Amino acid sequence: MNHASVDAGDWFDFRGSSAIVPVSGSRFGTGFGDGTYGLDFSGLGGIFGFSGWFSAAGPGAESIEFFGAGNESLGVISRPAGFGPGNGTMEFISVTSDTAIQSLLISGQEIASDDLAYTTSRTGSTPVPVPGTLVLLVLGLIGLGASVGGRRKA
Repeated sequence: MNHASVDAGDWFDFRGSSAIVPVSGSRFGTGFGDGTYGLDFSGLGGIFGFSGWFSAAGPGAESIEFFGAGNESLGVISRPAGFGPGNGTMEFISVTSDTAIQSLLISGQEIASDDLAYTTSRTGSTPVPVPGTLVLLVLGLIGLGASVGGRRKA
């Protein structure tokens, strides 16, 4: 697998012969020559989020597979006909994980990518109570208030 930074207009989406358009700037990265290349985040202690824009530049399936500390697969995003809609525009891929992603493998024949990003922070949010739980809480408080109020009158 070879890598290069190329100018807009120099690479084409094979499905529609449209020039691949970078999301920002005038250059983007490519991986070419059927194969796989990886990104290793173990030196950072892993990452909890990854995103980027991708487009097929060659025929065939493409995928991104994410791995944890024990090299176990945490999940795969794949497209049988390649990333992107086939007209030169790129497809946005974004993944978050509760388990640290130690590495990922990008596989395919020719893949264009732009604006790759990652985060080493956990992106989880505070759990939101289920509406039924809130109803039970309110009913419990009303019942508690009624029982305390009933004791004062006696």
